[in-house]
Amino acid sequence: MLERIAPYQAHSGLATPAFSGDFGVTITPRMMVNLIQVQLWPGTAKEGAKALSSLVDPSVFETPCLVGVKANGDRVTGINIAPYRALLESESGDLHRRILAALGDAGITSDLTDARVAFALSGPKTRFVLSKAVNLDLDPSVFALSTAANSIIHHVPVTLVRHAIDAFDIYAPSSFAESVLEWVLDAALEVGYRVDG
Repeated sequence: MLERIAPYQAHSGLATPAFSGDFGVTITPRMMVNLIQVQLWPGTAKEGAKALSSLVDPSVFETPCLVGVKANGDRVTGINIAPYRALLESESGDLHRRILAALGDAGITSDLTDARVAFALSGPKTRFVLSKAVNLDLDPSVFALSTAANSIIHHVPVTLVRHAIDAFDIYAPSSFAESVLEWVLDAALEVGYRVDG
């Protein structure tokens, strides 16, 4: 069986640099098993969201920036990225097939599993590091937990998902994974970073 590798795995800068003191940011690159973009048609969005309700919280298609998780044997995370559009991520290898079977003609899908990479950033200086690039207010009263936002890091479009006060996921195009990773590593140098995984 072929092994999937991330586009940044050959990157020589993934080692944790020497740093005295506590690390401000932990960077965890992660492989996704399935990432499917679902776009519902405006005229049938409610029906499409209802058809997918066995897989994902239907409100991820209705509520701007919402991140919803549904776990019924298979954990599916839904990330609202635009009106009637969401990214659905799962560890299940058959997510796309199940979406297509449930959705019917209420929308369209794109398999982005190999087109996106994800980096988890956490630690007390995560917001400071991200604030160097994104023009988003990262204060929790504005960018709340379990929400997402589209932005730019180093001229690359990304989706940020907030999981905790100082924990974010960055979804970036695979072809720019190394560029985004290099930027994050450079931006985190002054606060110290550790690479897990």
